[in-house]
Amino acid sequence: TANILSDADGDTKVQVEESSDEDTIRFDIAGAEDFTMTANSFNVLSGSKIDLNGTELILDDDGDTSITADTDDQIDFKTAGSDRMLIDNAGRLVIGHTAALDDLRGTDPYLQVLGSGLDTAHIGVVRFSNSNNGGHITIGKSRSGTVGTNTIVQDGDKIGTLNFAGGDGSDYHEGAVIEAVIDGTPGTGDLPTALTFQTTADGASS
Repeated sequence: TANILSDADGDTKVQVEESSDEDTIRFDIAGAEDFTMTANSFNVLSGSKIDLNGTELILDDDGDTSITADTDDQIDFKTAGSDRMLIDNAGRLVIGHTAALDDLRGTDPYLQVLGSGLDTAHIGVVRFSNSNNGGHITIGKSRSGTVGTNTIVQDGDKIGTLNFAGGDGSDYHEGAVIEAVIDGTPGTGDLPTALTFQTTADGASS
C-alpha cells in the first residue's frame, strides 16, 4: 500500500511506492507529478524546474565545487574552492577570472581565457588520430547579417584576423596582426585569398 502525505484537496502530495516494491518517491504539486526519487537519483520531470533563487548548487561532498547564479545575472562555476569559469550578464564566457575584460584592443570578446601562468593562459587543440592530420582552428566570415546563414564574401573582405595585443598600463593595443583578406572575385568553390602580416611602429598604438 502506498504511503501518502497530502494537502486537503489531495492534489499536492508526497507518495511512497505507487505500486508494490516500486522503491520510488513521487512529488505531486497542484495535480501534476513534478519530481521523483529513486535509489541514488532525483529526477526532474518534463515541464518542471528547480528554482535555487540565487543560492549555490553544491556538487560534491566537501562543498567546494559548485554552480551559483545570483542577483548579478551571472553564472559562476567553482571547483576545489576556487572560481574557474563564469558566464556574465552579456553572455561572455570567461575562464580563469571573476570578471570579463571590457576593453581588449577596443573589443569585448565573448570567449576569454585569462591567467597568470603558461598553463592558465594557454589554449590547446590536439588531435589524436592515426593519420597525417593535426588539430584545427577555423576562423571564417559570411556576408550575411543573420547568424548561421551563408552569403558570398567580396574582394577586400577580411575573413580572419589574429591580433597580438599588449597592455600599455591602461589599455590593450595591437602590436602585430596576421590577416586573411579576399584577393580577387570569389565564386562557388573559388576563394582567392592573401595573407598579410602587419606590425606596429615605435610611437604608434596600432
